[in-house]
Amino acid sequence: MAKSKTKFTYAQLALAAWLNEDAEKRFCVVATDHYSSKSIALYQIEDGKVVELASPSAGCKDTALVDRLGGNLEIDYTPLVAVNGLETSHCGYKRDDGLPNVFTTFMARIGYDRYKDTHNVRLLRQGRAASKWWQDEGEALFESLKSKRDADRASVARTVIIGSKCCVYAQIDKEREKSFPAGFRHPIPDLTLVRPTWKARVVKETKERLYIQDVVRIRDVDTMCREGHSIRDSAPNQYVDRSNVMIDGAVEAAAARLVAIDEDRIEGYRRACDTALAAALEPLLTLHARLLQAEAMHDDVMREAIDAGTAKD
Repeated sequence: MAKSKTKFTYAQLALAAWLNEDAEKRFCVVATDHYSSKSIALYQIEDGKVVELASPSAGCKDTALVDRLGGNLEIDYTPLVAVNGLETSHCGYKRDDGLPNVFTTFMARIGYDRYKDTHNVRLLRQGRAASKWWQDEGEALFESLKSKRDADRASVARTVIIGSKCCVYAQIDKEREKSFPAGFRHPIPDLTLVRPTWKARVVKETKERLYIQDVVRIRDVDTMCREGHSIRDSAPNQYVDRSNVMIDGAVEAAAARLVAIDEDRIEGYRRACDTALAAALEPLLTLHARLLQAEAMHDDVMREAIDAGTAKD
């Protein structure tokens, strides 16, 4: 068999590889309407029932599967169809003999009626011709691209500690706060700083970004703190700007050390706030009461002046 000259992407061959692992029980469906999502829906038959693994509407909870397929389910399958590496049948195809088309026959055989009344979807699956292409050519091409992908990831693999810019608030005792009169605002300043928040594994890098996986939070959520969002996008395609990385190439003990220093800083800030508030609260409350009293007196005097200054008929 002559080798095809078509160049395939990793995602295209990864899709074929996934289907070939269990060709009898796996299939895909993609919408063909111009305005529909081009994401491929993935299905697997388990214990005689069709299980939806991914779809444009529900997404895919299995981030490892999305990563395996190249990080995105919008895969251009047409080059595979062109070399018989993928078999396809459209739900709207009309046979000359009037018999049900392949799409309808397949869905009836597996007992799946979700697409019974649809008019714009295509079935993608592996059959004999596609299996032969995979054995003769596709598998070797995929292994080559997969090896390169694995090598590229290994070449940049390292652990990073990621910080987030935070605004930390003082922790004021709830009972004490209840005693504050309406409108009273304490003068304690917030603390703004970068706090170590996540560690992750780098899988790809550009000049400005590090693409990461296996993201783990390294400190507890602080309810008295507003955090910035350093990590962008969603798994498995998350990335962080290099400017938000605190340690690029962290050793095992680095996260714990940074968190300990951070916690000491926050605890010291809140102790200082408690001390300052305890000393300043009474004078501040007294000042607040005097200001309210002065405001009321001012209102009375102003009303009298307005009344006196108004011409009488």
